[in-house]
Amino acid sequence: MPKLRDQVLQWEHKFKNLGALSDLKAKVKALKNEMAWAFVLEKEKGLEPLQKALRTEEARLPKFVQKVEESKEKMKACEENLKKKKEEVLRITQEVERLMPQLKERRDAFSTSKVELRSAFNAVSNINRDLKSAISDRKQLMERIHELQKSAQHDYEAERLARQHHIEKLEGELRSEEAEHRVAEHEREQFQAAVSKYKTDIYNLERDLRAKQEEINQCQRNLQTLKDARSNRVKRFGSWVPSALEKIEEWHRQGRFHRKPLGPLGSCFQLKEQCWSVAAEACLRGLIHSFACHDHHDEKLLEQILREVAPHGRRPSIITAKFRERVHDVSKFRVRDSPYPAVLDVIQCDDPVVLNTLIDQRGIENIILITEAAEARNVMMHRPPSNCNEAFTREGDQLFCQPTFRYYSSDTSSARCFLTSDVEREIVGHEKILVGLNQEVKKLQDQKVELQNNIRSNQQMEKRCETKLMKLGEKISNLKYELKELRSVEDPVPVDISTLEEDVETYSQQILELEDRRAQAEALKQEKQQQCNDAETHFHEMEAQMKALTDSDLPLKEELTSFQNDLDVALSHKRHYQTKLKEQEKNIEDHKKNVAAMQQQIQADEAKAAQICPERINTRRTPRNLESEINQINIRITQEEKSQGNPEEITRQYNETQMAYKKLNKEVNQFKRFLENLDRVMAHRNEAYARFQRTIALRTKYNFIMMLAHRKYIGKMIFNHSTQTLDMWVSPTEQTDVTKDLKSLSGGERSFATVCFILSLWNAMESPFRCLDEFDVFMDMVNRRISMDMMLQVAKTQKDRQFIFLTPQDMSQLNIGRECRIFRMPDPDRTQGGQTTLTSTQE
Repeated sequence: MPKLRDQVLQWEHKFKNLGALSDLKAKVKALKNEMAWAFVLEKEKGLEPLQKALRTEEARLPKFVQKVEESKEKMKACEENLKKKKEEVLRITQEVERLMPQLKERRDAFSTSKVELRSAFNAVSNINRDLKSAISDRKQLMERIHELQKSAQHDYEAERLARQHHIEKLEGELRSEEAEHRVAEHEREQFQAAVSKYKTDIYNLERDLRAKQEEINQCQRNLQTLKDARSNRVKRFGSWVPSALEKIEEWHRQGRFHRKPLGPLGSCFQLKEQCWSVAAEACLRGLIHSFACHDHHDEKLLEQILREVAPHGRRPSIITAKFRERVHDVSKFRVRDSPYPAVLDVIQCDDPVVLNTLIDQRGIENIILITEAAEARNVMMHRPPSNCNEAFTREGDQLFCQPTFRYYSSDTSSARCFLTSDVEREIVGHEKILVGLNQEVKKLQDQKVELQNNIRSNQQMEKRCETKLMKLGEKISNLKYELKELRSVEDPVPVDISTLEEDVETYSQQILELEDRRAQAEALKQEKQQQCNDAETHFHEMEAQMKALTDSDLPLKEELTSFQNDLDVALSHKRHYQTKLKEQEKNIEDHKKNVAAMQQQIQADEAKAAQICPERINTRRTPRNLESEINQINIRITQEEKSQGNPEEITRQYNETQMAYKKLNKEVNQFKRFLENLDRVMAHRNEAYARFQRTIALRTKYNFIMMLAHRKYIGKMIFNHSTQTLDMWVSPTEQTDVTKDLKSLSGGERSFATVCFILSLWNAMESPFRCLDEFDVFMDMVNRRISMDMMLQVAKTQKDRQFIFLTPQDMSQLNIGRECRIFRMPDPDRTQGGQTTLTSTQE
């Protein structure tokens, strides 16, 4: 009540403070009305720039129209000029085409006259040459006649003998020089053969160097791969493999694969014995780099990944087959009765997909591994195991069994050792191999330098031999020429000058004829020269006329090209300004749409504002400013309502609290009056209960005494209600001053006293059922009989209740009426359950 009264006072105080909040809410409403029209005014202010921009764009439109018209006029003028120039060029072209046949005719005439003039010149030249030759021959004949006449008696025998002696001397020198020449040629051939041999050796050395260098590069790549594989085993299959596996794992987490692809297959298993790493690698070859996919969908996704990360030309193969969870049963088809392990036996792998792929793709259950090459040849040639197709040695040599026995040696230098597990040992081994290869390359390079020095030395010797041969050849040629000249000298015959004189006469007649022919040819040459000059003059005149036309055509063509360019520029300007005009028109249209849209928004905002506040409010404040003030007032109202409460809630709470207080006050008064009446009723009830309690106790006490009297027992009961205890004393004698505690009575007496006590309690109780079990166990026959009669008598007097008595004694002698029933339970079977009756013998 005091708390509720305080609440009523508190709500009453808040109720009285609601006036200030009403003023704030009225102000908020007025500000909202002002803000509604402020939005309209703001939109109207925003419409002015749009209208201004529209007017500006419309003002720019005539300028673009003018530019388009100017470009059209300029293009029209260019077209007219171009047309005129084309007509002039066409006229000149037609004139040139008309004069072209005349020019050709005069050119042909000029060419013909030049040919005839050249023929005349040639004829004069031939005659002059024949005349000169005849004069020269006649002069030589005349000189010969003079010499013959002068040397008629000369001694020719001494000259012949001296000439013969000189020929023999020259022949000896020629044989000596020829022998020396043959020796020099033989030496040159030897030097050439040596150079050719050395060049062949250098070519072979360079080929070996390239092979060794490739081995070094391969070994360095393998070494780098092994070093990278120290931290990541899959790096030995390529530096790009880890990124590919990360991409596969990422796509697998995203659920893009049906089943996660596996690979490289060589990284998915290990060898039980590392000694077979080279053989297993030679057997599986490219399979150790391959990837396995569950279906073609996964294969396409994996190909996409490999195209992104794998280098071009080194992309591994993809094997597509359904993944199975169990390894293929190859017990019927694998190698049998073989002391040598199959490849399948040396592979340790827990993934059945990897093993199934190797079985399907390579048949590793039918390939055995043999340590020694000789033993492998013997086994595969004469006694291959059952179901065995191939075998590999520890060094990687491949063998096929009979009847087509074949043996292929392995190139161990190219082994990558992808399957080895001891990376450090492989790194040390590759470093040793790399050192050995570098030493071999150094040795081959030294041999190459030595061969190059030998080639230079032999080439120098060859050049010396060639120089010597050249000198010897020149000397031999001189000797042969001198011998030929000496041997061609003939002994003179007797002189007959009459023949020579006849020849001189003949040459004189020929010279006269040739002089006459030369005079005729000179006259013809002059005539042809004049004709050629006339034809040349006519041709050059026509050519000059054509050149003048052609020269006049060139400026016209240049002007035509210029006008064409001007036309193209004008056309470009026209298109440009037309495009600009369309853009400007589109821009104006867009501005109009924006203005119309803004006007529609203003009309819609005016309608909304009119709904909020029908009277237009012209304000200078912005909506943002008004909204800020409204928010501040709302915050203040919220704070006030938070501190005081919602007005409606305050009013409601005030009324409810006041009504609750009045109601509670009324109920409290009613409860006070009720409690006073209840106290009086409870006091009366307690007094009646105490009287009733004493009456029941007294009745029970007297019933107990009456029950004991059937056996002439004396006893009493004392009820102490304050301590809630009950004390009983019973004496089986009639001496009233002697009472005994129940513990001092015999079993039968105590049982009878208990029955009396129960029967006295039953008289004081209102329960509908009364039960006693084995109440007469310790009674004698007299007490049992009296107790039973007493209980039956009580049962007959209380017919509205049910009495149940359980006793192991025989009750057939009782005199019972129709209201009583005796139910006898059957005797137990004592012959079962381990209980037996003793026989007389056993007793």
